[in-house]
Amino acid sequence: MHLGQTASYLALVLNRPEPTTKMLSRLLREGDWTKKGPRGRNAPHIDSNELSSFLTAFMCCPDSPAVAMERLPHFVNLPLDTDNDTDATFGTAFSILLDRLAKETWDEVRAKNWSVSLYVDMSATTISADPYEGSDIPHEEHVFSALVHAPDDQPMKDSMPYSGGLEFSSKLRCFTLFRIAKVILAGEIDPLGEITRSLENDALGDEA
Repeated sequence: MHLGQTASYLALVLNRPEPTTKMLSRLLREGDWTKKGPRGRNAPHIDSNELSSFLTAFMCCPDSPAVAMERLPHFVNLPLDTDNDTDATFGTAFSILLDRLAKETWDEVRAKNWSVSLYVDMSATTISADPYEGSDIPHEEHVFSALVHAPDDQPMKDSMPYSGGLEFSSKLRCFTLFRIAKVILAGEIDPLGEITRSLENDALGDEA
């Protein structure tokens, strides 16, 4: 799916005005966050890195593309909070997750129950797997924070530039991430019907 189609589909899935997602896509292209090339039917298809950037920008500020683009470099480069020696960033990890979701079935994806959260006021993001109660699959939470490499003597406000004010958190849940990955990256039909039938069957099973 090329950038223009991606903007239209994300407006539908994320329940935002299409002019907003279209403007964000234009700013991403102008800022070299996505490939440039011919427009229309011959436009290049976006990859998981570009989709990760698009979604991260959206989560930074869903209603203001200009503000989202200002914040995007900060959040996409947040380092993983871990004791291991790694250069992993949120943008890279989000891209890997989207690639994974594009290749897996709904049953495989929902078993892990993935979600991605962005906390503007904390300059932090998380990628989590929260399996349902009774599952043998372990819980996972990967935290990416501006405070990971911040010097001890650096004021917190400098490490967390968007703290305070009327900020909010954004969260993309498992079924939304799955739909986006399957349609935009895998080029498959929207799996919403499959997801709905699965959830309805679960509800019937609980009532039995």
